[in-house]
Amino acid sequence: MPLSTHELLALLERVMVEEVMTPHPPTVTPEALLIGAARLLHDRRIRGLTVVEGGRVVGIIYVSALDRWFTESVSGAVVACGHHIRAAGIASRALRRGTSDLPR
Repeated sequence: MPLSTHELLALLERVMVEEVMTPHPPTVTPEALLIGAARLLHDRRIRGLTVVEGGRVVGIIYVSALDRWFTESVSGAVVACGHHIRAAGIASRALRRGTSDLPR
């Protein structure tokens, strides 16, 4: 039987964040390459990474930020890699499909 709204609110008032948080989450630095961040997001099946510099949190990168970057910065671009490959959305589509299509 599902909790009532009253029961859910009462539970939320007692549970501390540390009880549901992910300890030791993966992080990246501001100098990390996007492909490395995309791989971490894909491999760990997570939607965001904390960006840390000098032991301090300086930002967060989300899958949606990668999607936006591909759309705004690379949309329609063609990259030569032996064959001409349309670069726009390659990593974001791979992340959504849950495949390992990311370049290694």
